[in-house]
Amino acid sequence: MKIVVETQHRENYGAHDWDGTGECPQHWKCKGGSTYVINNVSIAQSLDTQFWDTIRNTIHKVDDYFEEYIVGLELVDDVDYKPNHEHWDQPYVCDDIATGIFRKTEVGGCNEPVQASRRTLAMEDGNLQPQGVEYMIDDVWVSYSEGCEAVEAYRRAQEAA
Repeated sequence: MKIVVETQHRENYGAHDWDGTGECPQHWKCKGGSTYVINNVSIAQSLDTQFWDTIRNTIHKVDDYFEEYIVGLELVDDVDYKPNHEHWDQPYVCDDIATGIFRKTEVGGCNEPVQASRRTLAMEDGNLQPQGVEYMIDDVWVSYSEGCEAVEAYRRAQEAA
């Protein structure tokens, strides 16, 4: 089974010019959202209210500048799961909730020679924290800096040709 979580992002435009003193100005705007798919959920986990609370508390985040809250949370049998997202809006996928690692892989729309990009989030202190970006070049995942170097080398070669 898997859990599919849909979220809404909101950004507080009032906080952009806030100097940190007094009350933060409130001017919230909706800014899209994310999808999180947690694979390999056991029957025991699906019945455990603490497990569900952990998922809710990990994904929901709010501060003076940004908010991400859950608008949909569903337990789905693997055979019934039908991805409902655009090719340019891939979900964050976690194959083992014990690791706390969520990855979002996007194919296409990348500069040559990059074939795909992958963003990683990890559960730390009860929150999802960005862990970095990797790029696929020649069917191998490389770090962000190696990917940038490869793109720059490719551009220089194109200019020289």
